[in-house]
Amino acid sequence: MGSTFYNGLKKHFSEDDLYICDKNMGKLDELGAKNSSTNPDEILGEANVVILAIKPQALDEFISSTKINLNYKLLISIMAGVSFDQLSDITGSRRIVRAMPNLPVQVGQGVIGWCALAEVGDSDRVLIKKIFKSLGTEISVKHEEMLNGITILSGCGPAYFFLIAEQLADKARAFGFSEKDAQNIAEKTLLGSAELLKKGNKSAKEWRWAVASKGGVTEAVLDSLTDAGFGEMFDNALEAGLKRNDKLNT
Repeated sequence: MGSTFYNGLKKHFSEDDLYICDKNMGKLDELGAKNSSTNPDEILGEANVVILAIKPQALDEFISSTKINLNYKLLISIMAGVSFDQLSDITGSRRIVRAMPNLPVQVGQGVIGWCALAEVGDSDRVLIKKIFKSLGTEISVKHEEMLNGITILSGCGPAYFFLIAEQLADKARAFGFSEKDAQNIAEKTLLGSAELLKKGNKSAKEWRWAVASKGGVTEAVLDSLTDAGFGEMFDNALEAGLKRNDKLNT
């Protein structure tokens, strides 16, 4: 995710203003970053904004590896399950943002939910929005707990989309379509529908019923899903994910 952030940011910010650190020199070489180092102190000394794109279990090691004081820097954490209180205790900073990006940030179409402590000022928030908009759509939430909802909806959301694509492709192959045609049927149907939802003037519900003619094939499929309790099953699945997320965060 750190590499993804760097690649997105360099399209909107000067590479002279971007610094990246990783223990793996091979990764840094692949990125071809103008300012890079395996030594955190060489990077942190130059940075006013620090994006913590590391595994939660590596946070203590990272902090112990640097002599740079972080308590005056703007910190953006994309570490799941590491609370504001934990981040503040270990870094000494109160200018902290927690963010939950999802996989499509890799193609500049991500959703980034974020929450900031009160000590993050207005000018900081303008910069934060610019950073996140370079990767997709930013959604600010008022309470830290709402990041759990963002995790279940948009963080996990691509997997739900991929599951439907997988099901459509599997059925296409069962109907005798080639692998290439099966993939095209699934991908183009879903991508085209998403484009309609994005550019059209209807809600998802309105588009759904625009496809479903009275007494037609689509209506039969939708009725079958309703009879099977699809809506309730999906809601229960989201709640199960939320409970698992809460457990992991305790």
